Parts: sequence; structure tokens; C-alpha cells
Amino acid sequence: MRDRDAQAGASNARRYVLELLPGLLGYLVLFLGLPALLGREEATWWSIPVALLPVVPLLWIVVAVIRHIRRIDDYQRRLVLIGMAFAFGAMMLTAVVIALLSTVDVVVGGTEWIVFGVGAAVWFGSSMWATTR
Repeated sequence: MRDRDAQAGASNARRYVLELLPGLLGYLVLFLGLPALLGREEATWWSIPVALLPVVPLLWIVVAVIRHIRRIDDYQRRLVLIGMAFAFGAMMLTAVVIALLSTVDVVVGGTEWIVFGVGAAVWFGSSMWATTR
């Protein structure tokens, strides 16, 4: 029974990576490649859709995560949701700290990327922590 559960878990993990990888690679290629390809020109009517093009692979990633959560067992689902809860809390705390700093005229550049980075790092770290408990 335990071997079958381990095989199912490994199969789910493999499937998750295979579903997630195209979205991650697509996002990286578009996010890093579009500015290099197009340069920084002044805004035109087509610059907004082009700037939002990396959102398409992000939607792929969201679908992959949802599919993964539906496939895994209750214990693994709990671990994923614990990681998401920690990440959400860390992102909200980071956003509030940045907002409070702005009240005393401290300018923090790239705040959206700081909040995103903190959320991603905490989600990854807390998920790793939860699986080792």
C-alpha cells in the first residue's frame, strides 16, 4: 500500500512539473525577451498588449497549480495550502511595511517585484519546511 502511495505521489509530482514547466519557460522567455527585442520605446497603442503578453504563460501556471491541488491527497493539499497561507501573510506584511515607509517619504523602487519575490520565496520555503516536519 505504501509503495503504491509513493508511486502515485511521484507520478503526481512528475505530472505537475511537466505541466508547470512550459508556463515557467514561456514566462521567462517573454519577460526577459520582449524588452530586449522591442527596447524601451515610448508608449503606443500596441505597447500595452505586448507588455501584458507574459500574463498568458502565468495563466498556464495558475491552471497547472489548480490541477495539481486537485490531484494530490488531503495531506499534501494541506501542506500546499500552508505554504500559500505563509506566502500570503508575508506578502501582506511586506506591502504594509512598504506603504508605511512611504508615509515618511522613503521611496522603495520596484515594490511590486519585492512583494512578488517575498511571496514566491516564502511559499517555496514554507512548503519545503512543511514537508520536512
